[in-house]
Amino acid sequence: MTLGLLDAEELAPLLALAVNGRLPGEQFNGILDRFSSRRMAAARTAARQARINMVLGRPLGPSFIPLRDALASRAFASERFSASVARTFTMSNTAR
Repeated sequence: MTLGLLDAEELAPLLALAVNGRLPGEQFNGILDRFSSRRMAAARTAARQARINMVLGRPLGPSFIPLRDALASRAFASERFSASVARTFTMSNTAR
């Protein structure tokens, strides 16, 4: 859903320019092609992140839970790692 909102946010002003005749058809087509390329790249990034999330969120056996929790605690102690995870989950690192 986030990708759709980002798409709409970027596309709306372009459509407004085209509808109001301030963006010639040929120029609009070129801009639309570049828009499509950027959004497809963002969708691929989101799909990759979703696959990683699915792997990380799968159930673990009881013997692995303490190890996972210890590794996660150590990783999240890093401000850089925490900030990266926050950007990933909010998709604020997705190409616009």
